[in-house]
Amino acid sequence: MVAKEVGELVVKTIAKKIRLPGAVKDVKAKTNKEVLTRKSKGGDGGSSEQIIERDASGSVISRTHKVTTDGEIVHQHQNSIGKNGGVRQFPDEWTGTKTINAPYENIPPKFKADKVANGRTF
Repeated sequence: MVAKEVGELVVKTIAKKIRLPGAVKDVKAKTNKEVLTRKSKGGDGGSSEQIIERDASGSVISRTHKVTTDGEIVHQHQNSIGKNGGVRQFPDEWTGTKTINAPYENIPPKFKADKVANGRTF
């Protein structure tokens, strides 16, 4: 089974369990992807592309990095991006993107400092 099919299967299974028959259609209609390809080959001779997924409002919700050498994917991972700027990697079964030869990256969100009554920030 191809990674894309696995991801769709997971979404369909979740939609069935929570009884939302139109959920899969709605999720796909509200996002779009753009592919950014590096102009030159990397040091290993591979071509690199970033697949940026945006929600309906235009906010970036995920970034997939894929490096291909001689027609074979040698590096790939997907980072999900939260509304507060946090970056997380979820299991392949959830995202439908197979992680290949990639580091595990989790970057916590950056929140604005909260002010307390006496004016200090923390």
